[in-house]
Amino acid sequence: MSSPEIPASIQQDLIRLQQLQQQYELVLAQRTQMEIQLKETEFALTELSKLEGEPVVYKSVGPLLMRGSKAQFETELNESKETLELRVKALLKQEEQLRKEVQELSVKIQSQLKTGQSSPDN
Repeated sequence: MSSPEIPASIQQDLIRLQQLQQQYELVLAQRTQMEIQLKETEFALTELSKLEGEPVVYKSVGPLLMRGSKAQFETELNESKETLELRVKALLKQEEQLRKEVQELSVKIQSQLKTGQSSPDN
């Protein structure tokens, strides 16, 4: 390059790349949290299935323990499990899309820096 200055379009692409990377990290953290909640829900369902008959079951709601039936809590946990599975699936799609965008923009920026030209589409 004849000048050490980075063209404005490349600077904008770099800012966009940084934003995409931050979004990716946020989605990754959200997916990790959802997967942890999903594993906890699956564990609770497994433990409930081990109980025989109609035992008294309690669940924690804030600082309280709420009494309920095994069937009631199984229904709630199954609904929660379905919701969490859908959220994880959606976050995986979003994560993959962001990963793809980051990769494409990185390649574009590297190409522009090598040729020393700015992109006309910005």
